[in-house]
Amino acid sequence: IQTPVTVGRGQSAMVPILTNALEFHKDLLYNGTKMPRHPVATLRMKNTTGLSLERGPVTVLENGEYVGEAVLPFTPSGDEIVAPYSVELGIKISENTTHREETHALHIQAGYLIIENWTILEQTYQINNTTAQKQVVLIEHPRKAKYDLFDSPEPKETTPENLRFEVEVSAHGETTQVIKERRLMHRREELRSQS
Repeated sequence: IQTPVTVGRGQSAMVPILTNALEFHKDLLYNGTKMPRHPVATLRMKNTTGLSLERGPVTVLENGEYVGEAVLPFTPSGDEIVAPYSVELGIKISENTTHREETHALHIQAGYLIIENWTILEQTYQINNTTAQKQVVLIEHPRKAKYDLFDSPEPKETTPENLRFEVEVSAHGETTQVIKERRLMHRREELRSQS
């Protein structure tokens, strides 16, 4: 605190100890495991105050109007702050997952038939926007060990747990985002056991 503060005996006071403007951006972040069906309006910013920020409640105002509540996590200086503050009910998202196998190659080696198959996972996100404005949704798609993306858009962001894909939906519109991943699997069988 830069200016001394006097608090009388038996009294209490709320004293602002930090006033900083942080650059931020707002995202509609969808993660089906955390909030199925709807994206969450989220503020994301970097803690450039030079101080560690304690965990605590936050009131979010947009153009002077109340739009939601958030809980600020404990954030060391330089770390990113992610503060979800409201659910966007005007956007509905449904998911569908399919799984299939495709033969990639066959080899004969030392009396064995070597079979290489792609294990393919296909995730379809159906996004329906009932609002009167164009919306941009950031889909958090879970990363899977040993699987690689193919025939899919490049993620806008990558985290240790998720790939984030940016999808634009027109006002009163609907769109689909398909994400394909595959893993190459090998197995071998004796040639003598084949028909």
